[in-house]
Amino acid sequence: SGVTIQSDGTQWWIVGTITGTVPPQAVQGVATSSFNENSTVYVAVATGPSVTAVVPASGQLIVILTAEASTNRNNQTAFMSVSLNNSVALDANSLRVTGPNPVRASITVLITGLTPGVAINFRAVYKNIGCANGATFNARQIIVIPN
Repeated sequence: SGVTIQSDGTQWWIVGTITGTVPPQAVQGVATSSFNENSTVYVAVATGPSVTAVVPASGQLIVILTAEASTNRNNQTAFMSVSLNNSVALDANSLRVTGPNPVRASITVLITGLTPGVAINFRAVYKNIGCANGATFNARQIIVIPN
């Protein structure tokens, strides 16, 4: 790459021009508005959040979903998952909160086998199970970190 690293015994510095591609960076999307979702299948909402991340050479990304969620009763569950380029979201990758008391929760998922260099849109999707009046979601966040 034309770069030389030099040291005087107490510090390091780079000599020369750094060339090549910029490595993929971590990205985040945040949505602060609260809403209720009545669907029993995953749906996206206009307020998101969503982010686009570039897959690193490893083909692996770490995805962190965070939200404050609640339902109307103890036997009802709110789900927040992620859709990759509008694909079907999976329960295995979902944040789940059961019960009427708002809970701030997160889930971390390692997604592997992705094609390096490809840009992927990660979009939050939501559903509820057993909740006729809808699940409430607030303070939502997606973080995608190259691994």
